[in-house]
Amino acid sequence: MTLDRRYRKLQEDIKAACDKAQRDVSELTLIAVTKYVTIDETKKVKALGISDLGENRVKEAQEKIEAIKDVAWHFIGPLQSRKVKEIAEKIDYFHALDRMKIAKELNKRRSSPLNCFIQVNISGEATKGGVEQEALQAFVESLSSLENIRIVGS
Repeated sequence: MTLDRRYRKLQEDIKAACDKAQRDVSELTLIAVTKYVTIDETKKVKALGISDLGENRVKEAQEKIEAIKDVAWHFIGPLQSRKVKEIAEKIDYFHALDRMKIAKELNKRRSSPLNCFIQVNISGEATKGGVEQEALQAFVESLSSLENIRIVGS
């Protein structure tokens, strides 16, 4: 199946799910995650009209961000503090904020607010990342002093 056909099928599936949930499709943002996808393939995804792209590895994100403009870039994976400086100014959204150390480093490296989603560990498993549910409120409050961190969801 071609990329174009797969995208049309995905749009149909999203529309059907929205209809079932009594939601408007315009309320959703489709983020195409380009993990293991080449720059040329990612450009084809953009050409379909998808304007939100996601990556979870710093090196690959840097290469794609440099090559593909006029999209919103989402970093969706965990981020090591030593890698923050390489990506902080290049992304529009960060989807895995779960530590104050990372928040402070992002705050320091940004010249404008970064839209962040807090990763929450709802299972309570020690092997999983994310802020524990019980600590979520305190974590959000501790972020309020960081002018370049904008919490947009969890």
